[in-house]
Amino acid sequence: MGIHRPYEWQGGRRTHHSFTYLDQVLDACLGLGIRPFLELGFMPGALASGKQTVFWWKGNVTPPADEKEWTDLVRATLAHLIDRYGADEVRTWPVEVWNEPDLPDFWLGADEPAYHRLYEATAHAVKEVDAELRVGGPALSPGADGWMGRFAEFAERRDVPVDFVSRHAYSSGPAQHVPFGVHQTLAPASDLLDQFAEPRRTLQGTRLAGLPVHITEFNSSYRPDNPVHDTAFHAAYLAPVVTAGGDHADSYSYWTFSDVFEESGIPTALFHGGFGLLTHRRLRKPTYHLYAFMARMGDRQLARGEDHLVSRHADGRVTVLAWAPVDPTGRHPARTGTPCACPCRSAPHRAVRRSSAAPPSTRSAATPTPPGGTWAAPARPHADSSTSSTTPPNPPAPTSGCRSRTAARISNSPWPATRSPSSNSPRPRRDPALVGRTAAARPGDTVSTVRAAAFGTGPLSRAAALIHTLVIVEALLLLTAAPGLAGLLLLTPDPANLPLAALCLLPLGPAVSAALYALHHRSRDLTELHPARAFLRGWRLNAVPVLKLWAPLLTWLTVIAFTLTHFSATGLPGWWAALLALTGTGSLLWGAHALILTTLFTFRTRDTARLAAYFLLRHPRATLGALSLLILTAACTALLTEAMPALLAAPLLLSLLHSGRPVIAETQEEFTA
Repeated sequence: MGIHRPYEWQGGRRTHHSFTYLDQVLDACLGLGIRPFLELGFMPGALASGKQTVFWWKGNVTPPADEKEWTDLVRATLAHLIDRYGADEVRTWPVEVWNEPDLPDFWLGADEPAYHRLYEATAHAVKEVDAELRVGGPALSPGADGWMGRFAEFAERRDVPVDFVSRHAYSSGPAQHVPFGVHQTLAPASDLLDQFAEPRRTLQGTRLAGLPVHITEFNSSYRPDNPVHDTAFHAAYLAPVVTAGGDHADSYSYWTFSDVFEESGIPTALFHGGFGLLTHRRLRKPTYHLYAFMARMGDRQLARGEDHLVSRHADGRVTVLAWAPVDPTGRHPARTGTPCACPCRSAPHRAVRRSSAAPPSTRSAATPTPPGGTWAAPARPHADSSTSSTTPPNPPAPTSGCRSRTAARISNSPWPATRSPSSNSPRPRRDPALVGRTAAARPGDTVSTVRAAAFGTGPLSRAAALIHTLVIVEALLLLTAAPGLAGLLLLTPDPANLPLAALCLLPLGPAVSAALYALHHRSRDLTELHPARAFLRGWRLNAVPVLKLWAPLLTWLTVIAFTLTHFSATGLPGWWAALLALTGTGSLLWGAHALILTTLFTFRTRDTARLAAYFLLRHPRATLGALSLLILTAACTALLTEAMPALLAAPLLLSLLHSGRPVIAETQEEFTA
């Protein structure tokens, strides 16, 4: 955070504290309704007693060279926080001293007495600022519970303030390194709950017994490159921990919220096995949805088991969350047995079970659950299994006002489906010199039936959604190109102004590219229309690559236009004028293909230029489609107004995308990885 800033003055060492970055981080968290849990560590480099560091960003893990300077830093930081946010607020923020001092990677030599000295000095400094601030530790790693007992003895012997104890929990075994990641064995999820409970067991009979227990890190693997973090299996594996962790700890923090995490360096791929609930591009991983499901549970718990949680809301609704972790070996058979302990036993219900993929005529229906019983569950899922559900005929009338709705979606494996190496289908040919980023999949291909039913899915709804998208894209295109368009309005129609006109048209290239991006990625889910978000993303991604092609194209077209407007002065034969006009038209068609390719794919600039030229003759229909749009634009300009192309830009670009579909399809099939 750059808080500790020592300097020399008149032959002596002075220290300045800068809280700029700390304030920005905490302001952002509090603005989102997140209260921080403060950890004091690692050691500022200018205050450290040694050079040992950890992680790619080199956090220093040695004790302070000057204990007074360290405690001054602690006091100044907490005093600043109280001054900025108020004592009542900061008193709710626990202050943890250091991180996993039992490991030599995080504390020089895992020196236990040295950590006790650091904790004692730090805890007293915290209390000197405000006696009601909460301080604790020792933030141990799994398997170091012997430290916890000795920490309690030290605190009692030295009368050191301890307001809570903290620990970390992971359930993975040693790392087996593979290319670009690791594999690790996992203990059962119940092992994490045992770790949550360990501090209270260890501290029984000590002065620290009964203190709050905070699990300030927990996850399956402690590695930021384990593929399990990105799987659906991971969400089901951790579900019993998230639902039952509160029985053993006062808080437990999933490590971490985001893959923007640089212990081992900057992430090199979107899915790289990072800890986060979100990828570094903010895609939500399956474990994120576990927490989202938990947030939708009711306030009152009706039943809880190793594979389910049943809750009731204040308005009487009953919500059921069920899970079944299934790995590729089938070691965790899927079960959907959930006891019905709610007061609506005689209400209509649906039973869901797995069955083998038999023909519909021979597939047996699920048997309704008897009141108070459990759902039938198969012993082991088949590779070609499916999910079937039935509603029992003539269900008894409900005896209470509780509404119950059950849905099940069971995946046979957490791993994505891949084509077998023995598949006979040929792989598409790829030019190794032209391998780029494939166009992103169209989002929203599956329409949310509940929300879509309210919005409508008929022709009028789709037309309204399309018009909404076109209007937003048109407005944003005009807005981003406005500086150049305003300049064009000020220019007189004089051939001498052609270079200035080309300069004014420079912002139009990125704006058109962003519009193409937004139209290509428009959602088919009518309830999820975000054209502005897609437009801005397209502009950020493609502004620079587009300008690398757009600027030379404008320069070339300016030369041609200037030559044609002064053709009589060139002394060239008349057929040269036709040749120049044909060259300019071909350049515009090449530019249309180049814009599409640059917008939807990532290639080197010269490769994009080669592909755009290649597709001029490779797909004549796409080229003729672009030519017809060019003729239509020229006719509207000549017959109506020069503003017409700008006003109809969005529908024209949508038509360009439609005519360019063969170009997009072949590029994705032949030239992308």
